[in-house]
Amino acid sequence: MVSVALCTYNGEKYITKQIKSILEQSTPVDEIVICDDGSTDNTIAILEELKQNCSTNIIIHRNTHNLGVCANFEFAISLCKGDIIFLSDQDDIWNPDKVKTTVSWFETHPQKSVVFTDATLITEDDKEFSNKSLWDCIGFNKKMRRFFDNGLSLESFFINKATGATMAIRKDICFPFTRYCNNDNVLHDYCIALKALDNDGLGYIDKPLIKYRLHGNQQAGISHQLQHPEIFSNIHRPLCNIPNNFPFNNQTTKQHVSLGHLRTNTNVLQTIIYVFKYIHIYKHNFLHFFLYDIIYKAKLFGCKYRKTNCF
Repeated sequence: MVSVALCTYNGEKYITKQIKSILEQSTPVDEIVICDDGSTDNTIAILEELKQNCSTNIIIHRNTHNLGVCANFEFAISLCKGDIIFLSDQDDIWNPDKVKTTVSWFETHPQKSVVFTDATLITEDDKEFSNKSLWDCIGFNKKMRRFFDNGLSLESFFINKATGATMAIRKDICFPFTRYCNNDNVLHDYCIALKALDNDGLGYIDKPLIKYRLHGNQQAGISHQLQHPEIFSNIHRPLCNIPNNFPFNNQTTKQHVSLGHLRTNTNVLQTIIYVFKYIHIYKHNFLHFFLYDIIYKAKLFGCKYRKTNCF
């Protein structure tokens, strides 16, 4: 059974196109679970009309109070009955073979619990935004994908690369992720990706399977990534957004995360002291990370000493 967890909030402008793109899939979904987070426009009326005119099971739940993006997705997922659950924003457009391609991928990757895809960027009026895809703009480019495939998947995700609107998950990966979200750089999609990474359960499909809309009223989006692609595409940069209290089980994962936090918070001298941690974790790759951190932090120290902004 295939479910869609779709969250809405004042989405009257685009919701019809999104719902229709889901209903017109080459492989149909079994249910669409919609959780509305207190819309004050015509979103509910539009959804009710769409529900009456289609054979697919559409479930509309209206929250009694505003939950926010992350909690609303957690609730929507909990209401889904499908073995595979697609996450959906209210303002995108799915490609006709999105469900077929993703379900087929899960069938050939039984050990994986979460998958995300690339996307075409579009404007408010459905025009292509750029000749670059979503992954090009948020740093999951070919170079980063090679790191991901060759043993540095967690380092690839010290900053999130999986956009929730492109995600599909197996029901058994679900967990109460809202407690780890901060509505800034740790959202529901990042938590889900991290949970999957802990057991080598995260994968990707190297195709754009949705049209991802960029506009000013997005509840959550990629505006920061678009403005700073050099940060998100550099695996060696010492930044780690993973929550300190995230419930990892795998000991190796915990060690990688611990070093990630150390790299983020230490100065030059402390980095030198921790050289054996770099060797232990990164082995033959340790020199790239270690030397980058030394140079980066020395430069950062020099900027602070001169009271200038280097980055």
